[in-house]
Amino acid sequence: MENIINYADDHQNTQLATLSASEVGIGVLSDMQEKLHFARDELQRMENESGASLNAEQNAKADAYFKASERIKKILLTAQKMLPPMVADLPIFKTHQEN
Repeated sequence: MENIINYADDHQNTQLATLSASEVGIGVLSDMQEKLHFARDELQRMENESGASLNAEQNAKADAYFKASERIKKILLTAQKMLPPMVADLPIFKTHQEN
């Protein structure tokens, strides 16, 4: 009986550690997505304010920012489907459902 209790405790601790790591990783990805989105918006704002078109390098950066942001969004949506409900219901996922 003691072995079963120890196993259950170890299993629960492992699950809690996994959930915690998942939450941190999701937070990092979400922050990266926001920064990429902001950087792209800044390039577009600069273009609008200056009246001049972005040069090829700036266009490539804006495109890369957008593509990376969209990839992260897909990863977050997939993670939400795969993770246990306890993690999938975190507020961080709510913003990605709306976008």
